[in-house]
Amino acid sequence: MKVNVLSREKWKGDVPWSTVFVFTCWHLWCWRNKHVFQNEDTVLFCPRQVICGATQEWIKSTSNRTIRVNKVQIHVTWEPPRPGKFKLNVDGSRRSITSCISAGGVIRDPFGD
Repeated sequence: MKVNVLSREKWKGDVPWSTVFVFTCWHLWCWRNKHVFQNEDTVLFCPRQVICGATQEWIKSTSNRTIRVNKVQIHVTWEPPRPGKFKLNVDGSRRSITSCISAGGVIRDPFGD
């Protein structure tokens, strides 16, 4: 199978060539495995478009751009469970700068204990 998917000269954009190269290798490896192990001879009409699309999607998802979101404040109050029952409340958060995550929970009876 001879495919001229991408060349350094033809790549246009602000994505580093090393990133494009990694995605090219990944897709070629996946296509080769489908051919060898699953006997699939899928003909790609636009392999360059597939690789470029995947590369750009990865760049967008891993960029450190801050997206401003309009926040809406919602007041939530705790409602006690029925008598004889307990209620589990949980919450979690992630700090985007450090990627640290945390979660916690509390189990309460109808009296809040």
